[in-house]
Amino acid sequence: ILFFVLGSIGAAFTEPLNEAYFFKVVPKKDENKYYSSFLTGVDFGGTVSKLIASAVIVLFGFKYIFLLLFLEMLIFVIIASRIKG
Repeated sequence: ILFFVLGSIGAAFTEPLNEAYFFKVVPKKDENKYYSSFLTGVDFGGTVSKLIASAVIVLFGFKYIFLLLFLEMLIFVIIASRIKG
């Protein structure tokens, strides 16, 4: 249980960084225009990911959800490794 608590605390510290990065990248005049879409994207992504995971479990079984997550992480590692600076 201790690891879950510590992991949750670490995740809680990263959440404000998303908004800070948003305000750093978006010009001041466009903040009000894009902020609601930015916040909606988080909920939309969570919903879509749960639907995809559910479909994989129903169609292929529980074991294949781990393969899907592995492939997803591998793709993001490749993308992150190509980012410069």
